[in-house]
Amino acid sequence: MDLSNIITVGTDWTDLAMNAPAAPSNSPNYTINTKEPTISSADITTPNGAYNAGDNIDITITYSKAVTIIDAPQIQLNVVGDATRYATYNSGSGGMAIVFRYTVQTGDNISDLGASGVDALGLNGGTIRDAEGNDGINTFPDDLTAENAVVIDTIAPAVEAGASAGVVTEQFTQDATTSDVGGSGIATYAWTKLLGPDTITFGSASAEDTTVNASGKGNYTLRLTVTDNAGNSNYDDVSFTWDFPILSYSPIDRATGIAITNDTATITFGGSTNITLLDASKVTLVDFVSNASRKGVAAVSGGDGNSKILNISYAGLENSHQYRINIWSGAVVNSNGYVNSDGVSYFTTIKDTAAPTIVSHTPASGAPGVATTVVPSLTFSEPMKQRMINSTNIQLKKYSDDSAVPATVSLIEGGTQVNITPTSALTASTSYYFAVSIGAQDETGNALATPLDSTTKADHKFTTAVVQDVVVDNVTPKRNSATANGTYLSGWRYTFRITVNTSETNMAVKFGDWINSTSGLASISANGNMRVLFDTATGNGIDSLSLVGFEEANITGTDLGSLHSYAIGNEYSDKLPAVIPIGMLDISTDPGKQIEFEVFTKLPEGTAAGLYSTSYGILTSY
Repeated sequence: MDLSNIITVGTDWTDLAMNAPAAPSNSPNYTINTKEPTISSADITTPNGAYNAGDNIDITITYSKAVTIIDAPQIQLNVVGDATRYATYNSGSGGMAIVFRYTVQTGDNISDLGASGVDALGLNGGTIRDAEGNDGINTFPDDLTAENAVVIDTIAPAVEAGASAGVVTEQFTQDATTSDVGGSGIATYAWTKLLGPDTITFGSASAEDTTVNASGKGNYTLRLTVTDNAGNSNYDDVSFTWDFPILSYSPIDRATGIAITNDTATITFGGSTNITLLDASKVTLVDFVSNASRKGVAAVSGGDGNSKILNISYAGLENSHQYRINIWSGAVVNSNGYVNSDGVSYFTTIKDTAAPTIVSHTPASGAPGVATTVVPSLTFSEPMKQRMINSTNIQLKKYSDDSAVPATVSLIEGGTQVNITPTSALTASTSYYFAVSIGAQDETGNALATPLDSTTKADHKFTTAVVQDVVVDNVTPKRNSATANGTYLSGWRYTFRITVNTSETNMAVKFGDWINSTSGLASISANGNMRVLFDTATGNGIDSLSLVGFEEANITGTDLGSLHSYAIGNEYSDKLPAVIPIGMLDISTDPGKQIEFEVFTKLPEGTAAGLYSTSYGILTSY
């Protein structure tokens, strides 16, 4: 409290000389000041922003009157760190504005700097007094946060550059993950190439995520550096390979138990761009031991707009062999202009332990009336070893005395069919049987499971025909699968070889309608869908002629040299344009007259799929 006072001195006193005052006197007016200094304002005077370790933050406290600071009063702050943080007296003693300073320490962090409360100013063993000795009242008007936006951030942001793209050959997106939880917020992103042989082009080098494109093949490492608003930085690296990758092989690398049937191996490349075959000689498929090539044609799958598969046909594989697929650099190129790198894969074929069996033979068991010019044949369950197919292991024998018929034994049809061609016609009205020993082996060396010999000859015999006017020696299917498109060239084709009496001059042929034996319902009419082709000069079918220029019209009626076409149907009289002249024709020196002709059948569009059968008749001297 302030008091104004006057002191009056009377006359009842003397000085040392005993002199008394003549009259009373008054003193000057005086004041006694007992009012404490108070804080009128408190503010963070360092500009708003984000601050890092080592930065100084000033807080200015303004008192209602001038104060003197003794020692080091301090303001407790709201900073989160490893210890309580203070702003300590810095300057201003003797005046009204007192400055406290806080130096940011590593580990400090707060999103809005302020005092710990309105009573955060502590004397710390010192004093804050005015000139009259009154202690200051050190209460803040608030905690300093409302009027300021000072962020303390000494923690680096978190950054993950993202998963590796692996092996790539085209632009890709690198997705990163970053955060600055409780910090000042991320200010900048910076993608850079750390390692790699060539140039990297970033789609957004200053963004969290970016597209990446390399100008050359090789191994690359990228770095993403992230900096927050306080200047804290962190980084993470990610690596990838820029190349033209092979994704897979088929058969897969080191596969075992692969069938030896002719098939196609594949190499599938990565990326979304198509590939083109540059050099087929740089693609090989060989026997690992002998280095013999088993490669057929190498070609790229096409037509789907996404052709990334290289197909390698192969044939001639053997059981229990290992094979190697090599693709050398420069074999293929993708749409980006990159050629492939070297690649290799291995596979092993299945071990063959199964003994071969006889699936069928022609003529069939018990067949009567077989032409004396027949070429008997055997069909095996798998390809047979060539050198073991001979007249010692496979024979045709006469049923009556087990004598062998002189014949040539040959392996055909991919190694599964054996023909026994007698050196002369068989005897009419005579029984014969097949004799096959266990000396016949498959390609792996497995012996025949069950031999055919004299002890079982009754189960595999046939009998030749009695001489008659017309004998069908052979009906050979040249095409027994067809496409229903209404053309003879795509239909069924059979070669008939017949023996007739030498006196016969004309011939007619008829066929019943083809019946779908699968459903028993659908049929193909013989009339309008069947024709006979016959060479009126040689007595042969089409095989005796050069096929250069042969086309659909030559079947439907346009003669090709001496090759004539005849329409046939259900009756002998359905032939067009006339009877088939056989005259003096004979294609063999065997008894009687042998001739051949071709029978073509076209399948109308819409013909139901299935197995079809029919009957036929041949008439001479018509």
